[in-house]
Amino acid sequence: MKKMMRMLAFLGLFLSLLLVGCEKDKPETPVSVGKPTITPTFVIGTTDSKSVTVSVTVSWITQNVVKGTVNGDNLRTPNGDTIFSMKKGETKLLTFIVENASGVKSQKYLTVTVPANPLPPTINISFTFNDQVIDTLPYFGGPVVINCIFTNGALELNGIKYENSPVTFNFTVTETKTYDFKVIGPGGEVTESITVVVAQQIPPTQDEAYLCAGPWKMVKLEFQDGPGLPWYEGTISDCRKDDLRTFYFSPKKVVYDNGEIRCGTEDRTQEGPWTLRGSILTVDEYNNFDIIITQDTLVWVYHPGGQQDATRETFVRLQTK
Repeated sequence: MKKMMRMLAFLGLFLSLLLVGCEKDKPETPVSVGKPTITPTFVIGTTDSKSVTVSVTVSWITQNVVKGTVNGDNLRTPNGDTIFSMKKGETKLLTFIVENASGVKSQKYLTVTVPANPLPPTINISFTFNDQVIDTLPYFGGPVVINCIFTNGALELNGIKYENSPVTFNFTVTETKTYDFKVIGPGGEVTESITVVVAQQIPPTQDEAYLCAGPWKMVKLEFQDGPGLPWYEGTISDCRKDDLRTFYFSPKKVVYDNGEIRCGTEDRTQEGPWTLRGSILTVDEYNNFDIIITQDTLVWVYHPGGQQDATRETFVRLQTK
């Protein structure tokens, strides 16, 4: 009985070793490799229109490729390009042969034709500011979008080439600036410039500078009953005796401040654009004043009822830090 048990144990061990050996000798499952493919394209480059040759750039993209050739020359994988010269009117056939890791090969043809009489390049440029087409940007400028549409060549700006049209540029313009664009192609060269104009701040006149150097505080109020009649000092009512009657002028804007007390009830602050033409100060569409101004004194004459009566107010400039 023991002998039988010993034999069965040896038989089991033998079968186990046999199975292990079979597993080790079993061939591995081959790795599947996709079909090799290549997609070639070409672009006719830029050249002098007087030249009889042009440059051609051929580019390609591959998949499942470990090596390949183009007309017998090795090509880079997975992507690459090459540049060569061709005569105008010439046609060239390129043969691409690519191979995958399993040795499977694939073939692709590309026909490159250069026109005998290439069309001349064209270009059209425009810009927008806040999504609007305008001629002049406001003072201080801001971001602009320049759009370039071109054909029959490559666009160049600041030494950089752009092959595909249109091209959009985003610039921040703070002063008037000119951008020079160039399109060069087999049919020649065209240059186009666009000037983005930024409105300039007009320097103030001397009188405007005096006005803006305020604030100006009223110190005297006079009336005239008619042209040629003498001026007499007016009487300020009790509700206005503490009225500051102070004007503040900022560049191209006037702020009229009647102070904290105006008959105890109203806040008389108003803002609006102002202009000074000669001796006429206009603070709004209703109020025009004839003024005489120095660095420290401002006198203006207002004609509320026409030329038959007038009010003359004298101001002194308050010193500001």
